[in-house]
Amino acid sequence: IQPQGGPTPLGPASAFLAFCTRGRYLKHTGHPTSRRYRSFPVSALTHRCKRLWAGSDSQAPSFCGVQTFRAMVQSLAEAIQISDDCRIITTGTPPFTIVHTNKAWSELTGYKFTEVANRTSGFLQGPHTEKLALQELRVAVHNGLQTKVRVINYTKSGDPFHNTLDVIPLKDKRGELTHYCGVLAGEPVADNSVPRLERTQPVLPALLSEEETRESQDESVPAVASINASTSGADTGAIATAAAEPPNKRIKHELPRLANAINNQKDAVVLTQATPPFAITHVNQPWCEMCGYSLEEVEGLTNSFLQGPETDQGLLDELMSSVRRGEPASARLVNYKKNGVRFVNQLQVKPLYNEDDEIEHLMAMLHEVDETVIDHAGSLCERPSQCSLASMRLAIKAGLESTLARLGQSFTGG
Repeated sequence: IQPQGGPTPLGPASAFLAFCTRGRYLKHTGHPTSRRYRSFPVSALTHRCKRLWAGSDSQAPSFCGVQTFRAMVQSLAEAIQISDDCRIITTGTPPFTIVHTNKAWSELTGYKFTEVANRTSGFLQGPHTEKLALQELRVAVHNGLQTKVRVINYTKSGDPFHNTLDVIPLKDKRGELTHYCGVLAGEPVADNSVPRLERTQPVLPALLSEEETRESQDESVPAVASINASTSGADTGAIATAAAEPPNKRIKHELPRLANAINNQKDAVVLTQATPPFAITHVNQPWCEMCGYSLEEVEGLTNSFLQGPETDQGLLDELMSSVRRGEPASARLVNYKKNGVRFVNQLQVKPLYNEDDEIEHLMAMLHEVDETVIDHAGSLCERPSQCSLASMRLAIKAGLESTLARLGQSFTGG
C-alpha cells in the first residue's frame, strides 16, 4: 500500500489501523464531483484484508494516503450484493443490454435504472470518449476476458468524468458466460480540459425488437461490449434468455437460478438477500412501474414499505416460514403503492439456488389482481396453501356452471 505523499509504503497492520476508527472503517464511493464516505463494521473488512495482503486488491482506489479495499466481484450473486462500488450488470451476449444498476452507479451517472433498463450503455459516451479504449474493450469482451480501461464518459447532465472501468465476465460453475459486471470509478476532469455536453435531454438508444435482438446475437463479427463503452449508436434490445434445459436433465439443475431471475423483464420481480433482514438487492422495471418506487429508493430496504393497514402480518409470517425451509410459497395480500393506492397482490416467493444448490437469494414475483374479479369470486385467500385450492375450486365451479348453462339451453331450446 503506497501513500500518496511519500515513498514509504504502509504495512498491512498500519493500513488496517489507518482505516479503523472506533471499530469501523470508511470507504469512498468514487463519485466524480463529490466525496461521499460510509462506515462499515470491521468484521466486514476481514475477507478484504486477506485479499489485499495476498496482493489481489492492487486496483483499489486511493483514500487518505493509502488504498481503500475494493471488493472483487467473481460471481453474479456477488455482483448484485449491496455495495458502495458503482456497478452495472449486462447480459453476456450481444447486444449486452442492462439488467441491473445499483444506487452508487445512479449517483455517479445521474441516470436511474428505469431509464436505462433493457438498453445498452453507449449513452455514457461523447465526443471525447477514447476510441482506442473502446476497441480494447471490444476485443476483451468478444473473447470473454476481464479487462480494465479508462475513458471519458458523460453524466446525464452532460458533465464529463474520467471513468476507470473494470469489466468482469461472470460465469457459472460450468464455465459458461452468463453476464458481464462493470465496476466504475469516476474522477472529475481537471481544469475543464474536456467541455461539458450542452443538451436539453440525454439521448438514449432506442429499444430493439426481440427479432432484432436475436439477429444481433447471431452475428459472427466481434461486438462492442456496451458496458459503458459501445461504439454503436443504436444497439439495444431485449434480454437474451437461456436455452431450455433438456428434459433428461436431473431435477436439481432445474432449480430456480439467479441468472434467470435477473433476466426476467416481463414479470414484476424483487430479489432480496437470503438471510434476515432480507434486504432488497434488485428490482426490475415492471416492479418499479407497478409499485411506483425506483430501484435507487428501495435498495437495501426490506419489503415492509409495501405493507399497510389491511396487510395480513400473520399471513406474511407463515409465507416467510415456508421460504426459510427452502420451500416456494404463494399468497394473496393487500399491499400499498408509493402513492398510497391499495392493491391486491398475488405474491409468489421462491428461493434461488447457486451452482451447489444452496439458497443464495430470494425472489418474489408480484401480480396485481383485479379486485372486481375477487368480489365476484369471493374473499381473499387467508393462507398460502389455500390460494391454490381456492383457485382450483373456483375454476371447477365456473366450469360446472358453464356446462349446466349449456345443458339448460339445449333442453329449453334456447
